[in-house]
Amino acid sequence: MGFYDAGLIADVDQPFGSLLHAVGFGIRLGSPSILGSTVLRLDVGFPLYEPDGADYGPTLSLGTGQVFSFFGRQAALATR
Repeated sequence: MGFYDAGLIADVDQPFGSLLHAVGFGIRLGSPSILGSTVLRLDVGFPLYEPDGADYGPTLSLGTGQVFSFFGRQAALATR
């Protein structure tokens, strides 16, 4: 699964911060016999813009559970 993400990073001097953009890919693993109704998530994101010469590099994210529900069907999605 591919994704695009955008968000603001703010601090005291710049309350509205800079809009940062990233693209990446992820996988979702589900096994009712091992994980039950939980989904294992693994995502890797790559920044498209780094303000002021900052070097953020790729970001790895590992988590469990479904982050978003679709039309109130979160539990049904997690067990398939």
